Amino acid sequence: MMVAVLLTAGCRVDELARLEGEIRRQADAPCVRDDECGALPLGAKACGGPAFFVPYSVNADTTRLLELAARHRRLSRERLEAEQAIGDCRVETPPPVACLAGRCRFTDSTGTAAEAPAPAPADRE
Repeated sequence: MMVAVLLTAGCRVDELARLEGEIRRQADAPCVRDDECGALPLGAKACGGPAFFVPYSVNADTTRLLELAARHRRLSRERLEAEQAIGDCRVETPPPVACLAGRCRFTDSTGTAAEAPAPAPADRE
């Protein structure tokens, strides 16, 4: 039984990685203004809520992005349940985003492009 859980969880990890790559590619559509950018919640934490965010442009196919994000969230929850994962229960908030050099990017308090904080390993898919 444990082998089946591990194999299933491993398949989810592969699918989650594939989905995240597709979401990041789709989300990276051009922008002109900051108001064309947003932070898409992805994954799931054991205590609820998203595990992390990806910057996206409203000029992307947002219907498709939302479908992919919903699938990613569902698979993330299934993986957490299969692994009986626990988390820190910290609420993740979307980082600020701006249109920089024609692409939506997370920014720091000065408006400079910044990487989003990495999610905790137990919560990240």
